[in-house]
Amino acid sequence: MIRRFAALSAIPAVKTTCKAGFSLLRPAHTAAMVEPLVLSRVENGIGEIVLNRPRALNSLNLEMVTSMYEVYRAWSDSSSGVRAILLTGAGGKAFCAGGDVKQVALQVLDNQYDAAMAFFKQEYLTDAAISQLQRPHISLLDGITMGGGAGVSMHGHFRVATEKTVFAMPECAIGLFPDVGMMAHLPHLPGELGAYLALTGARLAGSQLKEAGLATHFIPSSHLSQIKQQLQQAGNAAADLAHVNNILCDIETSAAAGASASHGSSNGTLSSKVPVIARCFGHRSVEDIAQALERESADKEWCKEALQQLQRGSPLSAAVTLAYYHRSRKHKMSPVDCLEQDAILCGHFMSGDGDFAEGVRARLIDKDDKPKWKHNSHSQVPPDIVERFFQPKHPTDVVQLHNALNRQHNSQPAA
Repeated sequence: MIRRFAALSAIPAVKTTCKAGFSLLRPAHTAAMVEPLVLSRVENGIGEIVLNRPRALNSLNLEMVTSMYEVYRAWSDSSSGVRAILLTGAGGKAFCAGGDVKQVALQVLDNQYDAAMAFFKQEYLTDAAISQLQRPHISLLDGITMGGGAGVSMHGHFRVATEKTVFAMPECAIGLFPDVGMMAHLPHLPGELGAYLALTGARLAGSQLKEAGLATHFIPSSHLSQIKQQLQQAGNAAADLAHVNNILCDIETSAAAGASASHGSSNGTLSSKVPVIARCFGHRSVEDIAQALERESADKEWCKEALQQLQRGSPLSAAVTLAYYHRSRKHKMSPVDCLEQDAILCGHFMSGDGDFAEGVRARLIDKDDKPKWKHNSHSQVPPDIVERFFQPKHPTDVVQLHNALNRQHNSQPAA
């Protein structure tokens, strides 16, 4: 059983090389595996990490987030020669569809609490490391970007959406909550858009991500190769955030000028929905939000769909999510603050206090789509139960992530 970061960081690693000059840092016991899950290489001062699990839509597992963390630590050192970092996903369909929650849920169902928590703790450590990088970090969200995919991208400096990007935080539907530090961002989106996305798992596509403030740039897929090329040609200037932003803006402007009218406009705009989202999702309880959607006279079809999405998820998850949303906004929680809180919340969900195992069973394992939630409706969730989730269930659920890149191999989370 793995409980502490020390056990994760101490896994012996073996470096192997793959085609196209990519190298792989992976735990020794998996080094003989043929298919590398994380590729990395440095070329002309630009480090590139590729999530290489396309058959699973590049969903993250413990091996992947451990390998990524080791690469980020190595490249954060001034002697690495890395000026900027590109993060991409293999396969053409997904950047990263999230974490491998099916595997984690099976561990929970088998009473392997420590093993389940090991994944989340290492994932949050990696997300925290990305948030603390000094070198420019550019994520190319060219495809499905959900859950854990948001964690490894949204805390970086630049997030590039394309016409293929599909973004969502669908955790409530599987009895979890929007984690990976996203509560540092969602409460600050326009017009309660963050509450809408967090509670319903609704999707944004293409240019909508930039409109929402989740992507920093929108560049069609056909122009993405220019980013790496121009970064490599930039020399030492590739380490300058302002220069990288200029490169991305120039490519974005050039692509927009030469693109057909369909690029970026086929996804529709969010502006027309912001007023109704603000009216319905600005309430302090999930029950009040549901009632507001039922009463809303404008855009009745959209409200009906939003209500169905809200009611599809776990009532307990929704209550914890909304409480977290307002708590983060009130206390101006940073990404690292939220990642540390995420670990505490996860301790409850992995212990069976929440609906996680049942949600994944119903949605992803048995696929009967009939989860038996702990509460039948939003009104049945006691506020004191929700409040308990924000206090540590186990001492080892308290982690320290504010110095993630400098964490030593023998470091321990706070007890």
